[in-house]
Amino acid sequence: MKVSRLKEILSNFDDDKEIFIRNSFNICGNISELSQVEQTFYGFFGDSIPCLIFNTENSKKLELNSNDDIIDLLQTDSHGIKISGSK
Repeated sequence: MKVSRLKEILSNFDDDKEIFIRNSFNICGNISELSQVEQTFYGFFGDSIPCLIFNTENSKKLELNSNDDIIDLLQTDSHGIKISGSK
């Protein structure tokens, strides 16, 4: 993901939104490209915290659109069900 797209995505969120990075294991090097921003909720001791999670191709199976392109902004509800996605 390019910086310009990440800035565009993040401009729609409050500055106080929590950000997490989904852990990944890359067998071919020690860095991975950011592929997807997921707007979702993080469960923590019974609380549901709205947050953004940064995903790489190595951290989870990424959602694709009908053209098999990675959806770079994925929105899910507090149960992990996809609400919407955009490229």
